[in-house]
Amino acid sequence: MDCNRTATKNKVKVNKKVITTVIGFLLGVGALLMFLLRLSGNWSELWESAGMVRYGILVPGFLFLALMYALRVYRWKLLLLPDKGIRFRLLANAIFIGLLANNLLPARAGELIRPYVLKRSGRVNFSQALASVLLDRVFDLAGIILLAIFVLVLLFLRPQEARLTLDLGDHIRGGAVVLASVLTAALLAFTILSFFRPRLFRRLAFLPGKLLPEKARRPVADFTNSTINSILAIQNMRTALLLLVLSVGIWFFQGLCAFFVAASIGLNIGLCGALLVTLVTCFAIALPQAPGYVGTYHLAAALAAESLGASQASAGAFAILLWGVNVLPVTLLGLLLLIRGGLVSYFFDSCSIGRKNQ
Repeated sequence: MDCNRTATKNKVKVNKKVITTVIGFLLGVGALLMFLLRLSGNWSELWESAGMVRYGILVPGFLFLALMYALRVYRWKLLLLPDKGIRFRLLANAIFIGLLANNLLPARAGELIRPYVLKRSGRVNFSQALASVLLDRVFDLAGIILLAIFVLVLLFLRPQEARLTLDLGDHIRGGAVVLASVLTAALLAFTILSFFRPRLFRRLAFLPGKLLPEKARRPVADFTNSTINSILAIQNMRTALLLLVLSVGIWFFQGLCAFFVAASIGLNIGLCGALLVTLVTCFAIALPQAPGYVGTYHLAAALAAESLGASQASAGAFAILLWGVNVLPVTLLGLLLLIRGGLVSYFFDSCSIGRKNQ
């Protein structure tokens, strides 16, 4: 009976993995087709915009992108304390190899491969590394929420800063205060409960899972428990605030990169507009994805740029260039680190283990 149950559970996991992968591919292909259809008839203008790229202006964009990854590595190092012996370079290698996996494989396999690469150092076990990656995602979300609040408030106070089209600007001004208030209240409640009322926080966090069907309760409860344990492990308010500042800085630097990418093709979307593009693409790629975020990333970036007053051709060129700047360099760097460190076979072993754990 136990063997049959185990086999059934494994089969369900495989089916879910296949379904998620297929959905990601379909979404990516569908988004790519929509992106290309929107450019039909504008190819000459698209190539003209692409040919006008001023590569000197891209240099600050790459610089802010590098700073963004430096902040990511430093934040992960803080989350791994008290394991202070882990070198910055080792963490960077693990992050870029994980990004390589995320860009080449479906279902964000890099989030499981990253802890395996770190485990190879022998300084931290897999469960600790995985918990730190999970907490890393939590602070990523917190940083996005804080940046979204900032952008919404700025759009409400000075909508001209984003150069939005008139209709969209009116809609955003109408909902900015409500949404910013809700996000602020949610973040404050989360902070107060997690630091000052951890028991109540734990009880509330488990409530949604109780509404699910019985078969889904256990995996959801396990995931919720791991997340809560990771969150409650940080009891130092100064460290938590530093992690929040780093998280906002990460996404702010990502927005600065988008700003310079837009400026390099003569697209004036403003800093607020660049941050808005960053938020839109970030939420878009949270969906199941095709490898490399192909299609979904391009369509989201193009639509965001069009809402800021760009033509379809200029928005398309911007989306392609932004994707290239954000995806191609880290993928090539991850591949170089993988080969240089002699981790190719280990990488594929980690992939197979990750698929079993998903």
